[in-house]
Amino acid sequence: MDFLDRLLSANRVSNFEDAIFQRTALYQVAYRLGMVDPSISPEVFSTPYEQELSSPYFLYVHLLAPHPPFDVDRHGQVKKQEGGPRGMMDGNHFTDNTDDRREIYRRGYVEKLQFANQGILSMVERIISRKDEPTIIIVHGDHGGGLQLDHNSPADSCLKERFSPLLAVYASDDRLQKALPADLNLANIYRLVFNTYFGTAMPLLPNRSVFAGWKNPAQQQIISPDQLEQSCHPTQTVMRNPGLQ
Repeated sequence: MDFLDRLLSANRVSNFEDAIFQRTALYQVAYRLGMVDPSISPEVFSTPYEQELSSPYFLYVHLLAPHPPFDVDRHGQVKKQEGGPRGMMDGNHFTDNTDDRREIYRRGYVEKLQFANQGILSMVERIISRKDEPTIIIVHGDHGGGLQLDHNSPADSCLKERFSPLLAVYASDDRLQKALPADLNLANIYRLVFNTYFGTAMPLLPNRSVFAGWKNPAQQQIISPDQLEQSCHPTQTVMRNPGLQ
């Protein structure tokens, strides 16, 4: 990420290098010996990054949570995932569309989500408590859970689950909250920030959701609002993204 003004916490390896490492026998050995760093640690929440910066600043913190791997419990303690593939595999790549794998996913997702909820709230409360200038805080995900996701078939996926990312917004002057439309698409959140605070007139992008297949991402299907609100099969356990509860 060499385009940043300042990188406050760098990974020892890139995401690409990590993905390659996870597919080697050496990774399996390191994992069993407890030598693999967890995907998210308590330090990311307790480190006061903002104290190192002078205003105005844009602080970006990316967390792999509650996304697989499920390698921490609700208290942030490192644990070995109960089963399933290691690494970042999600949806049917993790569950293999079996009940046993889905149960492993469900338990791991909930544990990691509870840890992330507590940590994010503590970080937000710390920033708000010491603010002395106008402050905007945006917490959002890029997608919902993958318990009932088939990467290549919207018909076999719970779209309401996957297309329900978390969005939580705070602005010290309330202007951003008041500017949010009822049907906000996450693609427009930063356009609204610029229009509201910097006097721009950026047009909002179409409010639509698109399913792109894993094997052929170019084959895309627009998902209608009715499809997004359709209830999943009653026997399915749906993992939406109930962050910050």
